[in-house]
Amino acid sequence: MYVLRDAAAVRAFLSAGVDAELQGLIDGRTGELAEYTDEIGELVTFIVVQAGDAVEQIDAALGFGILSNRFDAVPFGAPGFTPSWDSLTEHTGWFELTYVLSDDGFGIVVYVPKAEAQASELLAMCSRYAAADAQREVQP
Repeated sequence: MYVLRDAAAVRAFLSAGVDAELQGLIDGRTGELAEYTDEIGELVTFIVVQAGDAVEQIDAALGFGILSNRFDAVPFGAPGFTPSWDSLTEHTGWFELTYVLSDDGFGIVVYVPKAEAQASELLAMCSRYAAADAQREVQP
């Protein structure tokens, strides 16, 4: 897993020859936020999950459980579960979860690869809610 907390970390990560789609996603987000700050780390931390990362590692980086609602702790799959991310976007090879954590707009963006070696419950949650969001967008 990669935790990118500032512009230098983002530049180093992107210069290491990462997946082209992921590079475009991170470049896009940093570009959107660049007009608001000189130091991207003041507004966002990027977490790039790698295949094989344990959910507990992701939780530690986030500061809360990715598979549960961060406000009421109801876990994915339990009755009453509602997601606590602010947006979930499905891309060709990645899921992008955005959490806005404070009134000043600071947030965490988590990129989850659609890799078969990834935690199956995390992929199941992302797939389920991305599909539900897509269905809501199609309905009038």
